[in-house]
Amino acid sequence: PAPEFKELKNTTLLFCPGFMSGLFPVMAFQDAFPILEKHYKVPILQSDSHPMRSCEANSVDLLNAIEKGIGLDANASLILEKDAIPPKDIFVIAYSKGMPDLLVLLAKRPDLKKRIRCIFNWAGAPGGSYLADSLYDSIKDINFNIREEFVTLLKLISPIIQVPHKIRRLSEYNVKAAILDLTTYFRGEFLKENLKKIDALNIPIFNITGSTTITEVPYFQIQGVNELNKYDANNDMQVTQKHSKIHIPMATDLAMLHAHHWDVSYNSFVGKLSFGSPNLDHPFPKTAGAVAMVKFAYELGLID
Repeated sequence: PAPEFKELKNTTLLFCPGFMSGLFPVMAFQDAFPILEKHYKVPILQSDSHPMRSCEANSVDLLNAIEKGIGLDANASLILEKDAIPPKDIFVIAYSKGMPDLLVLLAKRPDLKKRIRCIFNWAGAPGGSYLADSLYDSIKDINFNIREEFVTLLKLISPIIQVPHKIRRLSEYNVKAAILDLTTYFRGEFLKENLKKIDALNIPIFNITGSTTITEVPYFQIQGVNELNKYDANNDMQVTQKHSKIHIPMATDLAMLHAHHWDVSYNSFVGKLSFGSPNLDHPFPKTAGAVAMVKFAYELGLID
């Protein structure tokens, strides 16, 4: 029988968000994290990672969370520096671009291995995405210094992006660098250089991927799924199975979920936010998934 779950006192759950986090109408795990904190007594800290800049730049946000406790709380509210409490040891859920962000930090700061109990690579993109390859080719020669051009570019990336009247951290946006960092060739070169070093850190990593079909994705993602189907019919709408996993001895393929890339983390994009698409209701049980990861780590004795 599974051990009785007890309040976590020595480990904090750190969430590494993905590309465009904060620009969607909902936040990742926005219902799940408050439940984890309230009912399961799991301390939650979310990295205040920038939605659109390079992995190298975002490693600063991750480091602020790990070393200073600066970031977002379980309810996605900003933690002011004066209120920040540095966590003890951490275990990580890294989603989408959050996984390469984290790997870049670990390559720079291998000493952090002492603080990281385990990593759940949740629909991550450590190997990049073929869709980023195509998108980067289409925007690499575009100049968009004017706000109107910038907003137009964001809408080109995804029509469901909500551009706030006052864009937070606007001066830090580097869309080209963010997309370049998600290309398969850029991520491939990084992994070729750093994969053995990351494996040597001896941090248990659990790959959890998604798989979907054309009939289950928003209409404006159908072309992308068609493109990915040329490589892998079990893609998650953004990433193939190969590129969604980190392939090292310290990593275990834990599960392939029946869900698309947004479904695994986001609540429904309801009403006008759905743009008339029937596949933005996101039925995958995010809270159950989050609870399962925490209990799994607890039963293995990785967190306490």
